[in-house]
Amino acid sequence: MGQSKTVIVLSFIDILTGWLYFYDKDISSFILIGLLWFHIIKGALSLLGSISSGYFFDWMGGIDLLAGIAVLFRGTNLLTKFFSIIMIILIIKGFYTLTRGLSGI
Repeated sequence: MGQSKTVIVLSFIDILTGWLYFYDKDISSFILIGLLWFHIIKGALSLLGSISSGYFFDWMGGIDLLAGIAVLFRGTNLLTKFFSIIMIILIIKGFYTLTRGLSGI
């Protein structure tokens, strides 16, 4: 799979996670458990890779990591507004990377 195809798939996963976060809890909870781990691992690997290469402002990896944490705490009332904002940013990031992937940038 080419780099732009991978970016497109990952952007759809971001959009799907953000959408399911706001969707009915009973229907999407099983899917969100898998996406929770996906985003935590993807975000952690992205941040570790960026830090090891000397780039300390990996906002996309940070959003992925926070999105995984947001899904983890979804059923609680802990930082609900903050996590909702994170998920909106995740959806915007998904559309941003989708646009970049489709345009080949």
